[in-house]
Amino acid sequence: MNRSNRYAAWILAVSAMVTLSGPATPEPISLSDTPLFLNVAVDPNIVVTMDDSGSMRWAVVPDALIDYGLSATKRIFSSSFNALYYNPNVRYVPPKNASNVDMANSSFSAAWINGLDTAKGTVDLTKNYRPPFYYDPKISGTYEGRTGGYATTLSNPSGVGTEYNFTSNTTIPVHITYQGGSFVYKTNGVAAFYFVFDSGNSACDGTLNDDDCYDYVKVASNSGPGTIDINGDGAITTADRNEQQNFANWYSYYSNRVLATASGALLAFNAFPENVRLAWQALGDCKSFGGTCKDKKGTTYDNKIRQFSGTHRSNFLNWLINYPAAYGTTPLRDAMYYAGSYYETSGIASPYAENPQVTAGTELSCRKNYHIMFTDGVWNGDVKMTGANKPGNADNTAVSLPDGMSYSPTLDSSIIFKDGNTDSLADLAFKYWVSDLRTDINNDVVPRYVDRSGTETDQYWNPRNNPANWQNMTTYTVSLGLSSTLTNPVWEETTSGTGYTDLKTGVASWPTTGDYLAGNVYDLWHSAINSRAEFFSVESPDALVSSLQAVVNSILDATPSAAALAANSTSIQTGALVYQARFDSKDWSGDLLAYPVQSDGSVGSAIWQAKNLMPSPGSRNIFTIDGAGDGVAFTACSNLTTSQQTALNTNASGSVDSRCTDRLNWLRGNSVSGMRSRTSILADIINSDPVYTHSEDMGYGSASFTGGGTAYTDYVEDKAANRIPMVYVGSNGGMLHGFRADVGASDSGIEKFAYIPNTVFANLSQLTDPDYVHKYFVDAGPTVGDAYLGGVWKTILVSGMGGGGKAVFALDVSNPGTPSTSLVKWEFADADLGYSFSKPQIGRLPDGSWVAIFGNGYNSASEQAYLYIVNLDTGALIKKIAAGTATSNGLSTPTLYDSNGDKTIDTVYAGDLQGNLWKFDLLATNSADWALANSGVPLFQARNDLGQVQPITAAPVVGGHTLGGAMVLFGTGRYLGNTDVLDSNVQSFYGLWDNGSPISTTDRSELQEQTLVAETIEFGSQVRESSTTVTVYPSSRGWYMDFNLASGVGERVVTQALLRYERVIFLTLVPSTEACDPGGFSWLMELEMESGAAPAESSFDFNNDGKFDSDDLLASGESAAGIRTTVGITKPPAWFSSPPPSDGGHATDFKVMTGTTGGIQSLGNKGDEADPDEPGGGGGATRLYWRQIQ
Repeated sequence: MNRSNRYAAWILAVSAMVTLSGPATPEPISLSDTPLFLNVAVDPNIVVTMDDSGSMRWAVVPDALIDYGLSATKRIFSSSFNALYYNPNVRYVPPKNASNVDMANSSFSAAWINGLDTAKGTVDLTKNYRPPFYYDPKISGTYEGRTGGYATTLSNPSGVGTEYNFTSNTTIPVHITYQGGSFVYKTNGVAAFYFVFDSGNSACDGTLNDDDCYDYVKVASNSGPGTIDINGDGAITTADRNEQQNFANWYSYYSNRVLATASGALLAFNAFPENVRLAWQALGDCKSFGGTCKDKKGTTYDNKIRQFSGTHRSNFLNWLINYPAAYGTTPLRDAMYYAGSYYETSGIASPYAENPQVTAGTELSCRKNYHIMFTDGVWNGDVKMTGANKPGNADNTAVSLPDGMSYSPTLDSSIIFKDGNTDSLADLAFKYWVSDLRTDINNDVVPRYVDRSGTETDQYWNPRNNPANWQNMTTYTVSLGLSSTLTNPVWEETTSGTGYTDLKTGVASWPTTGDYLAGNVYDLWHSAINSRAEFFSVESPDALVSSLQAVVNSILDATPSAAALAANSTSIQTGALVYQARFDSKDWSGDLLAYPVQSDGSVGSAIWQAKNLMPSPGSRNIFTIDGAGDGVAFTACSNLTTSQQTALNTNASGSVDSRCTDRLNWLRGNSVSGMRSRTSILADIINSDPVYTHSEDMGYGSASFTGGGTAYTDYVEDKAANRIPMVYVGSNGGMLHGFRADVGASDSGIEKFAYIPNTVFANLSQLTDPDYVHKYFVDAGPTVGDAYLGGVWKTILVSGMGGGGKAVFALDVSNPGTPSTSLVKWEFADADLGYSFSKPQIGRLPDGSWVAIFGNGYNSASEQAYLYIVNLDTGALIKKIAAGTATSNGLSTPTLYDSNGDKTIDTVYAGDLQGNLWKFDLLATNSADWALANSGVPLFQARNDLGQVQPITAAPVVGGHTLGGAMVLFGTGRYLGNTDVLDSNVQSFYGLWDNGSPISTTDRSELQEQTLVAETIEFGSQVRESSTTVTVYPSSRGWYMDFNLASGVGERVVTQALLRYERVIFLTLVPSTEACDPGGFSWLMELEMESGAAPAESSFDFNNDGKFDSDDLLASGESAAGIRTTVGITKPPAWFSSPPPSDGGHATDFKVMTGTTGGIQSLGNKGDEADPDEPGGGGGATRLYWRQIQ
């Protein structure tokens, strides 16, 4: 007799997490308005390396243009040839000072020689402009002839283009400038000018090297092209042809490498948030982190790592203002060595200290380490590359990584990392990535995946991803003026360009490196790839600022996830997708992403992101409900009820401001003056787990009741042929959203409609408040099911509100492609209905009625427990059944059960906050006879060994028992109020045999105890071993397992379990206040359903050989009963089946999970040798209630 439970993955996703919680002693719940797992972010460490070598004094880029002969050419004074020269199509804004205040605009008639050091004097650009070629800001005095930096003479004044002869004499400087159509030698200046490339000139050969291709432009009040908003007034007008101010700003702040770098860095670093810890160094007078960093004036700063705020922030910014340009070499490898070695230190002065330089405190093992390196040239002149400091040819040497993976230079995956160079900058970067820089602390760094294409192995070795969980250094490199030298392979400013692809496939290879070699430019690019970061080659000041902002965004990019995955398929096949809901607590925006599931169970890159595809506010289909229960369009306040209008005419403080229309427009997605700034139309999605629906067959084709049989199979066929696939999810923007869920259509991923429940109107004005503090709105996962209503089959969505309200609503989603107000069916509220955390279920009852069944949730007026049975078509209450009389209580999500296989519900199981597992008898054809089973007493009350009540907030799962009756399986625990996080009472998982009578004892003496034996690290994972005790029936009424290990204090179960292949699979939650646990973590447990024992054979293919055999057993010889997930607190998985292998072994199924880290984890699981769609007992999504339990 096969009792396997094989539920479709899409339905698994529908059985959303019931994020319910409660302390052991029942009491009213103080609900949290924000996710409990959100903790204080771990601020990253950043070391900044600035190039202060002698080449920073030049006013040309790249280095190939450092030729004094070019100073007598037109092209050197054109941004088309020399990107550092004035560009009339760029707006040059002054940088910000150390107080984040804009520096002053320069003056065209009195432009500062150095806008960062105004004591250097001024120049009248109307007549005394001397085009910059070379400038040293360290030189004192007011000399302004910036061709040299101090007084210059010419070795041959009669020879145009003759090299300058730099001396320290004080003779009048002579320089070359352009006047009267030719270059002349002058001892004074001329009017400011630039050249524009014009390929249409008669003698032009079309190349940038031909001076005949350049037109002279004298900077004037009408000389500019007028194509950009150059004056910053928000409009492009003829006034933007006046470029004198723009030119003066360029001259004073951006006209050579050191000025451009310092000014660009000031703009970028002033925008850096304070929640980073920063240290800095240069290559000359400020190397390493000894705290004796000097600027050009000789002022000493403490450059060791600190929180980037207050004095430390202003010190760094002031150092940039007085940024030195030395006369030395470019020892970038030394700088990389200093940075990497710094990340190996410990103690109060280390980057890992809780408050560096102040308190050593707790060294967080999840803190990330970054290095940002700025340079304008190739490395040379290093002195630290001796002995053990030399990395050798690190990227061409096999090495075992700290997470158990191995790097082999012989594999194709290593092609882009390896080269034939030794002791290069890229070798150092590779060394500091593959090495565990702090072996004495745990490896808890959260990996970062940007590109999900290919298999899991492909993703691991993809340079765009950083899979490291150990303490490593990630180096971003930014080069100034080097792009033109990156031609073979070509740098195309993207990792999808030809050059990158050629390097990745071996068509191209990294050039040879060494002191002063041109290949060292590529070493910067290579270094970023070897440390899983990004390379930026910039040619202009604005590009420098943009690149720095991109680095910041990359470093701070962390979006936690709280909603489970929905799936569109039950098997691994072409087109299999999972949908992940996400949110960002920085602005409370949300997203829904569609990912492909590949043949090996891995998840590819997102195919679409709903937040990027939201319709324009004016074209959205948004509906709500009026006072008569009819749907109305949410397009004008006149459509709303009086109470709804009053709510929108009232601000968050409760004052009437008559801004209903403004609030309505804001809620539709518009930006509205005086209201909360919008960064996204789609709001945060936290506890609403998405549900996918399209052409699901819910089994009524074999039913004998009216509408069953052929009528239903025809309906399923019609759904497949004519209905668009949809995924539904609620958000805390006050709406339930429906998105088209396929790929390839013009509207794939686009919101088709949204619904605003009446219940949320009272709080909608808070969403628009500029001082918005997060609240929940539509924060529960919907249920979708088919029902025969009014003589036709329809598909109905029902949903609660979670912590967002005390109501349940229903929508007719039979025609999602053409939404209208008719989709609104009803909204239900009642005095005894609390916050609707109980997820409604859909079914048919013995009296022929189609119903929605749900518990009353928590914090109701009576604080008692009730089961509601509501007419699915009208929302009318059919029956309300009290579950006992205890207060401080509430009924959780029910499980519907069909005990005789007639496709009709006859039994309901549900738990409550007082640990009662209730059974409801609905077998009668008269609703008056529906009542509690077992003469009104619970089937069981959960208490631990200390007699403490164990709240039941997750729906039970039901399966068949060998001796008849049913196995009812559930875990205990609560996770909803702030006090729940610290609740350390022992919780348990139970497997109860319902043989028709209650379990009267509360000391668990009628149950077999199973225990957690050990937790070890094996096969590169944290695994659990549990007892294998036989549960003897009928003398036992089931089994239980306590979560009482010291490593899991407060461990609990708050989501529904899953039944597969006679095994029960469930996720535990271990809350944490530790910064390196994203709110906590989870164990994925897998036990024998009837006995609770660890499986006799391994459920996990630990060695990835496609088999589940003795090679997958633990060192103890036992199979693993659990594995710790890697994505934080984990939601129930989407399950994908695979066909069994041809040799007759077990299939490999896949569990795809998401969690609070925002990551996605896929685990192979032992499948069945039989047809994975063979009917079995209940489990997973409770909607499959018609399955016969034998």
